[in-house]
Amino acid sequence: MPLKGVRDSLLSGGAEKDPAFRKEIQALAIRGLKIAGAVEIGTALFFLTARTLVRIFWQSGPPVQRISYAQTVGMLVLGGLTLLAARFGWAQRRPRLAGAISGWLMAALLIWSWLLLVPTFPGALHYIPAGITVVLLVAVAALPLRPGHTFALGISIEGFALGSWLAAVRLGLIEYGQFDAVVHLYDLMVILLCTFLTALMHAERRSEHDAHRKAVLAVEQLVRAQTRAALAESTASLGRLASGLLHELNSPIGALSSGLKTLIILAHKLPGTSGEGRERLLQLQAELHTTLLESAGRLEQIVNRVRKISRMDEAELQPANLNELVAGISGMFSDRARQRGVEIQMDLQPLPPVVCRPQQISAALNVLFDNAMQAVGDGGHIRVSSSPTDSRIEVRLEDDGCGIPPEKLESIFNPTFTVAEGRVEARNWGLFTARQIVLGHGGEIEVRSQAEQGTTVTVRLPV
Repeated sequence: MPLKGVRDSLLSGGAEKDPAFRKEIQALAIRGLKIAGAVEIGTALFFLTARTLVRIFWQSGPPVQRISYAQTVGMLVLGGLTLLAARFGWAQRRPRLAGAISGWLMAALLIWSWLLLVPTFPGALHYIPAGITVVLLVAVAALPLRPGHTFALGISIEGFALGSWLAAVRLGLIEYGQFDAVVHLYDLMVILLCTFLTALMHAERRSEHDAHRKAVLAVEQLVRAQTRAALAESTASLGRLASGLLHELNSPIGALSSGLKTLIILAHKLPGTSGEGRERLLQLQAELHTTLLESAGRLEQIVNRVRKISRMDEAELQPANLNELVAGISGMFSDRARQRGVEIQMDLQPLPPVVCRPQQISAALNVLFDNAMQAVGDGGHIRVSSSPTDSRIEVRLEDDGCGIPPEKLESIFNPTFTVAEGRVEARNWGLFTARQIVLGHGGEIEVRSQAEQGTTVTVRLPV
């Protein structure tokens, strides 16, 4: 491996240039600082309990004396301070440094407490490597250190241990000949092993972060693709709806235009006409008034129907009459049905109000009507019915169109995505959107079909 690769593996600093990853590491470090404090408190209590039990039952191990109690109290205080520091600004800004300082102080406390026990218990020297090992393993497991951090922490603790040994020799606590090189070689092995483990854990955290980020990006891209597909489907549906609306508006608007022009002509002729001619003009004027009122009423009905379908200003949940929504959507397709000779039969039973978003339900019904119109041939039949069933209501659309083959029926609601020239396109998005709307209202949608025999779509919504 090149030197740069070794350096990157040990330092791992380049990975934390990513702000998102650095923020994640910061959060892990704050949590790890709290864990380290709890472990320090637990270790203090465990050491004291273990020493006491060993002396009672096996009459071995270090004697429980003032130094042991002082060690326990010192560890408890240090653990409490570590937990307290995790709640304040400086430690929260530099949690790894705070954790490393706490671990170093813990190691120093253990080293000196065991050195002070040597005159009464010579075997206490062999407890020092165990203490260093515990501190390093807790640091590695709890804190998201970089490999360089772990190595520096371990070497500094080992250096302090050697310096403390020399100081203890000068103070007469231990003899020079009690130096054991194997113990310090063991410490060095533990430091290198913990450094390697830190490198692995840091790389694993980075890998998980990258995988999560890629997954989020993939989801965002899919959502954008779904949004584009939904907009395309919505645009197509609106186009078809607008086409039907124009056809339906054309007749009353034409009647209004023609009637107004005729009334203007009559207004000019009436002053100079008398006798039977005047009577005929007055009768024609009355008939035109009736026609104009009928046309205006029809326009008002169309406007009200469109308002019920769209509900653009009422996006919140509200009680709605589903029969009115069904009739409104059906009316928008009536002109298209007349042109093709398609008969739309309505059998709408009285229904209780449904709490829903009318605009969304209308959009779903529009998709189902449009699919039925596309499926039936000229002269076909579409039957629309509604009925209450227990705590639900049903709306059923039946057509005698081409039907759906069994192999395609299972995936009828699944949108298919295709990628062409870097752009994502979706097909069959309408039925998927309709089902999502129905499911979002706590309902269900069912499709039964046989090829060349027609299709029945049932929508069930809770009351």
